Amino acid sequence: MGIFLLTIMNETLILMEEVKKFSMTEQKKDGGNAITWYNQGVELAQKGSFAEAVSCFDKALAVDPKNTNTINTKGLALQRLGRLDEALACYNQVLAMKPGETHALNDKGQVLHLQGKYREAVTCYEKSLVIDASTFETWYNKALALVNLGEMDDAMKSLGQALKISPYHLQAMKLKQVLLRHKGKK
Repeated sequence: MGIFLLTIMNETLILMEEVKKFSMTEQKKDGGNAITWYNQGVELAQKGSFAEAVSCFDKALAVDPKNTNTINTKGLALQRLGRLDEALACYNQVLAMKPGETHALNDKGQVLHLQGKYREAVTCYEKSLVIDASTFETWYNKALALVNLGEMDDAMKSLGQALKISPYHLQAMKLKQVLLRHKGKK
């Protein structure tokens, strides 16, 4: 399952790039100070300096403590450091402020997955998919969690949805082959 966890971590880096964008309203609110710290944190995270990135995110949050993008991205950096309980706390904080935040739901699911709490991870992915069913990563992550639960038929269905969105995703195609081989052995 190492390939699958590596894929989750790679998807996290992609998400970090996505959440790099702040709205103009947020920039005006803090005069650019929080965004400067945030952007520096993102740059450090992209270079693999996750501990330093967390420090920058903390400085951004000292200026703008309710910025859910910063809180969520801090969670991603903590996740990369293996500080899963702290990452989970960040995602829960975001979800307390924005219950329908799909990135936080997916990221929380990833942490729960890494903690071996596969059923809880599936629940997070399903909540996210009710809000936005067009996200490859969430369908794929749900499939991975279902594989770990031994629910291969449901995993194949989730994987099918993921592949409709991104039909040439290499890891998803490999997982499909594994699931098809498993199904053939029944």
